[in-house]
Order: sequence, then structure tokens, then C-alpha cells
Amino acid sequence: MSQGISIEENLENAIRFLVPRFPDARELIKPTAFHSIRVGTYLYENWYSEVICLAGLLHDIIEDTDVTEEELKKMYWIEVFTLVLANTKNMNIADKEERNKDMINRCIQTEDALIIKCADIMDNFKYRTRRWNTQEIKNAQNLAQMIKDTIPTSYDDKIFWEFFSLVLW
Repeated sequence: MSQGISIEENLENAIRFLVPRFPDARELIKPTAFHSIRVGTYLYENWYSEVICLAGLLHDIIEDTDVTEEELKKMYWIEVFTLVLANTKNMNIADKEERNKDMINRCIQTEDALIIKCADIMDNFKYRTRRWNTQEIKNAQNLAQMIKDTIPTSYDDKIFWEFFSLVLW
């Protein structure tokens, strides 16, 4: 990744890095590469920083591919790497609810990480709503409630209003 090229070129390079690493969508519960691209695109279209857009695009790469933390750290700015890690579930935590709490607790440490997590959950919520997957809709709402219950009062980005009004109807 180069700091001397445009955000669009960096995003395109990240997409080229990302897409071949995801398994075939038929092997997943959702088309994850497309989801990652939608999250990054949402952030880009809403004028978020290059670091947030890149981390949003790459937010699932450690969870859903064989890309290692070390490989990602070598490829991207430390700020991008840190935001991706905050948004990555710790699969060493067996209990799903505890794993989600851990991830949300890491995301609320910085507003940028939480912005990405909200974009991620919103996209998942929209996808699940189109398919009327009630269990996954409820999971998204539970995550949103966790965020609402723990979000620092100083975080006032516009995404939080959109997020809560969409997911917690």
C-alpha cells in the first residue's frame, strides 16, 4: 500500500488483495467478499478517511481467510491493521456471546473502530433482512444493543444515528 497514490487506487489494490483470498461464496453463509466490498464502499461514499475505508474493506480478512495478522501488518499501515484487529472476532473464545462482547469492547476503544463495526453490522442486517433470517436479524440487534449500552458519550459520528435507527427499530 502506498501513501503516494489516491484513495481510490489504494482501495482498488486492497480489493485485488482481498478477493482471491476468500473461499467460494457457496462455501460460506453469505457472500463475504461482496459484503467486505459493500462495507468499504459505504465508508468511502460517506467520506470517511482512507484508513477507515481500507480497514472497513479488510475487516473480515483475518476471520474469513488464511491471511495472517503478520501478513496483513506487512501489507498495510499500522492504523489499518489496528482497526482490522479491533473488528476481528477472537475465535479462541468458545462462547459466541462472550466472543461478541470481547470484539465490541475492543471496537469501542476508538471511534474509528466502532464506525467500521457499525457499517459491518448495518450491512449484515440489511443482507439478513432481505432474506428474512430472523435469527441473524436478532443477532445484529443484540450487537447493536451491546454497542448502544457501552458507546462513549463523546462519540457523535453520524453513522451511529443511522445505525441505531436502522438496526434497533
